[in-house]
Amino acid sequence: MRKYVSTGALILLGVLVVQGGPLFKAKLSLSSLFGDVLGTGFDNAEDLKRRVDVLEDENESLRIQLLGKENDAVRSIKVYSSYPFSSRSELAIAAGESQGIKSGEAVVHSGTILVGQVKSVLKSSSVVTTIFDPSWEMAVRIGDSEVDALMSGGNELSISLIPQDALVEEGDTVISADKNFPYGLELGYIKELHNTEGDVFQEAALEPTLKLKTLRDVTVYR
Repeated sequence: MRKYVSTGALILLGVLVVQGGPLFKAKLSLSSLFGDVLGTGFDNAEDLKRRVDVLEDENESLRIQLLGKENDAVRSIKVYSSYPFSSRSELAIAAGESQGIKSGEAVVHSGTILVGQVKSVLKSSSVVTTIFDPSWEMAVRIGDSEVDALMSGGNELSISLIPQDALVEEGDTVISADKNFPYGLELGYIKELHNTEGDVFQEAALEPTLKLKTLRDVTVYR
């Protein structure tokens, strides 16, 4: 009988943790009360209190994560057309200062594909420098082994400074690892390796995941 009461008490306190609010202020007095009632269900009231505190910490962590996901990004921003002119280095988006956009923020597509970085901001629009800009450079990691390397922009994306002894293969995924961007954004995959005997580093051609011609919506990470 004590076992069922013990389980029910822990569930009740867990519910109070999740719901929060004024009711949860009673957890300490309840801990003491249930400690007396449960006896062998817990070693003592302090044991029950510790278990409840663990639930409270886990719940707070989940709340912070959820709030972060909601507040990290301005979602579903339209990309302006540049037709019939096409510049792969820059694009304009339909959000600006009024929507809280700031210079330097990361721009992504489908939540995981890096598009570029906000260059300049107007009241209701912004200009984005894309990963195809010739001046673009960023730290990346390659494949399951997470090999460090440097990505360079341009019409043909490239990867350099790959250690000669690194285990890198064609088809390996390349992700962002630069401190100025969210970690793990997808850039593309290794299309072709260039390995010259005697060189300190390997180089590679990068096939981008991003397709500018079909890009219609982006997200800006704050």
